[in-house]
Amino acid sequence: MGGYDSDKPKSPNYLKLCLIVGLAVVAIIYGYLLYQRIANPTTPPAPPKKELTFPVYGIDVSQHNGNVNFDKVAKDGYTFVYIKATQGEYYVDPCYERNYTRALKAGLYIGFYHYFRMDLDGHQQALNLLKAAQGKHLDLPLVVDVEDPDGIKKLMVSEDKVRASLREMIATLKKKGKRVMIYTNRNGKKKYYNPDFKGELLWLCTFEDPSKAKYHKHTIQQFSHWGKVDGIKGDVDIDVFMGSIKEWEKFIDN
Repeated sequence: MGGYDSDKPKSPNYLKLCLIVGLAVVAIIYGYLLYQRIANPTTPPAPPKKELTFPVYGIDVSQHNGNVNFDKVAKDGYTFVYIKATQGEYYVDPCYERNYTRALKAGLYIGFYHYFRMDLDGHQQALNLLKAAQGKHLDLPLVVDVEDPDGIKKLMVSEDKVRASLREMIATLKKKGKRVMIYTNRNGKKKYYNPDFKGELLWLCTFEDPSKAKYHKHTIQQFSHWGKVDGIKGDVDIDVFMGSIKEWEKFIDN
């Protein structure tokens, strides 16, 4: 996923605190990554598509992926794209309109995702996503991206409050007749999805071989952050639909 983007102004004191905490976090992360590089000298590659048993692949993008050539993405064998549209109560990804227009022209199946802010109102976050999706032709469910934040914000919100806000957001989207899917990783699945949201569609980030991961009972799997796709400079997230062509056709027709 594209991850967190700043979506509201901060006070000078807050910025100073964030700078201090940020430097400390960077030092810790650098040490950890250095250790990982020594212990595991190679980055896990995206599994070649020919080794997987599923026929439908996709990508997910945000402003961080730069200027995407979706015609080349489609020619490279990808069927769908999830585009970051919004975050929090008011933030809109500055590239979502351009990404949407180009992906539509390229004939890709399209969905929007919203980066969920755990410290903000769920209803207002739903309204932000609904506004971005208004008037757009979307083939795939709206997605709420639920990931634990890094740094100081992680300590500020209880898990119960997170689940309550997430319930509110999903309920608001459904009241407007929208299909909803939750994106999370294995930790988020355990903390947030399993306790309250098992009935919802799940898009799971796990680097397991998708052919061996069906026990998670997820609809889509993000199995790599290091994909190389024509039309995109640098790495991109790679996703797979966990079903057959017939199941895919049924999924997009709902």
